[in-house]
Amino acid sequence: MKNAASGDSRVIVPVVERHVGDAAFYWSQLDRAAHSPLLGLQGLLHFEKLLTAHLEGIEEAAETGWHIALGALRRWHDAGELFVCAWLVFRLKPGQQADSRWHEMTQVLATDPDRMLRGLVAAVLRMPPHVADYWVSRLLQPVQPTMLQVAAWRAVARRPRQTGSLQQKRIAELWESAAHSSNAYLRAAACRAAVGIGHARQVADLLSDVDRAVCAEAGITTAQAGETEPGLRALWLALWGLAGELHQMSGAYRAQAEHRLARWTRHLGTLVPHGHGAVVELLTLLPTRMALALVLQHGDDRHLPWVRSHLSNPGCARMAGWVWASLLGVDLELLGLAHPPSRAQEQTHLPTDDLDPGLPLPDAKAIENFDVARIDPAYRLTNRLKTVEGCLDMLEHEPQALRSIAAGHLTRLNAEQSGGMVFFDTRADARQQSHWINAIKARRAELEDTRGHS
Repeated sequence: MKNAASGDSRVIVPVVERHVGDAAFYWSQLDRAAHSPLLGLQGLLHFEKLLTAHLEGIEEAAETGWHIALGALRRWHDAGELFVCAWLVFRLKPGQQADSRWHEMTQVLATDPDRMLRGLVAAVLRMPPHVADYWVSRLLQPVQPTMLQVAAWRAVARRPRQTGSLQQKRIAELWESAAHSSNAYLRAAACRAAVGIGHARQVADLLSDVDRAVCAEAGITTAQAGETEPGLRALWLALWGLAGELHQMSGAYRAQAEHRLARWTRHLGTLVPHGHGAVVELLTLLPTRMALALVLQHGDDRHLPWVRSHLSNPGCARMAGWVWASLLGVDLELLGLAHPPSRAQEQTHLPTDDLDPGLPLPDAKAIENFDVARIDPAYRLTNRLKTVEGCLDMLEHEPQALRSIAAGHLTRLNAEQSGGMVFFDTRADARQQSHWINAIKARRAELEDTRGHS
């Protein structure tokens, strides 16, 4: 396909349209797989390779590629198409052409930012540090629309170690402005970014914010900074309140509430100590599938009986079986604890078949009679998460749902143990993740070698 920069008429439009559609699709698959029980690092690398190929095909088509990508965004108004357009803008050198495209793209973004903003954040994070810094610095300015400031702070939250090239004093001033903004979305985004820029302890006054989401995000940040009790208290209150109101919601309001609950419960599961009595109460209040995700994130074996009680639940049987197996570090099919595919297909079609495709259907009776004591405790999730080696093994070989948990624990281990890595983003470019894993291993090998010679 020829370059269309000088008006080359040999650009094949249907091919470029396919590149645009496939790039948006593959990015969406990567985005939705953030907590997948099936897709691991190798799968991410495969999708990344396909995504990169399609993006390069669009870029090769120059102006034609841009107009087709913008047309797709205007038609679908989705995060995947927004990601493609933002990636094309950020690939340009700052100037009139980049500004013109940026204006066209953000006009569409403004029509439904809640739906599309994730694509903008992802595009920023995909850029080299100096490019990302330029756009983050530009978007953080108070003159920018709130949605763009929110996107920039969310990008900062996911790349905290790369903000050093920005003017730290100015970043601090901008953070203060965002944290005390009249807009709750901006205050919440500032809370997310606080850890990465050394402002975690400065969100304490937001623990009692008038907005529930701000309280929750401030609670997460405060707890991560070591002030566990006040942080968890704010997070608990926000989570209890929203979970109690969920049954009254519908449509877009319910979707937003469920998205927030899922995020908050993931953090709560990691931060709350094992044996906390309120976790049991929360399991009865949350939607069952969300409660199963909380149990997995929490990693407390004492909740295995509760998980087992849902192995025959038509709405989540496959998920429950996978959570049970993941907590113990076993394979249901290898142990004969799952129905054979042929038998599963003969049974009545269940909602879990559509909600959890690819996961085995657990044999509830066989699991009930299974002696858990025969499993080596070293395989259990809670024990694997206690060491850097265990976390690294999970990051290399487990699916995204478990990798995200391992990443959270890795960043909380001693900095020297983790080879200096204080932040590991399992939603980052898979190639970058591979680099991080290898860097941690190399650093740990150096430390071991130094100790051996001392």
